[in-house]
Amino acid sequence: MLQIIYFADCRHLALYGRTITRSPYIAKPDAPFLEAAADYFSLSRKKQEIFFNEPVNMECLSVSDLEVLNYTIKKYKKLSWKKILVALKDKAWSKTPQGEHIAILDMAKSAQALKWMLNYITEDLKFFPPY
Repeated sequence: MLQIIYFADCRHLALYGRTITRSPYIAKPDAPFLEAAADYFSLSRKKQEIFFNEPVNMECLSVSDLEVLNYTIKKYKKLSWKKILVALKDKAWSKTPQGEHIAILDMAKSAQALKWMLNYITEDLKFFPPY
């Protein structure tokens, strides 16, 4: 599930100029990793389960957040774990050195953001640095 959030963040960024999570991703050896995930989730490797450390407040999600999350879940839920891992290794992840933050603009490009949206994001980054 955490990996699918990366796809949702990229899509939301490409469509609306911001990510859903508002948290940076780090290029890890296998895939992008949501930096804030360690604060909100506990992973059980034995049972392959995710536990939320705090209650999830769905009211903090916007209409566009929910729209993109629903779209992304429908798109990726039937893919095998192997195919999801391949898809996660997009251009944004590939060009980022291991352990470094993945650039917001690269995430938008990997989600095929239109040129005007890339310009908007670039301008927005001048006033509101992502991290």
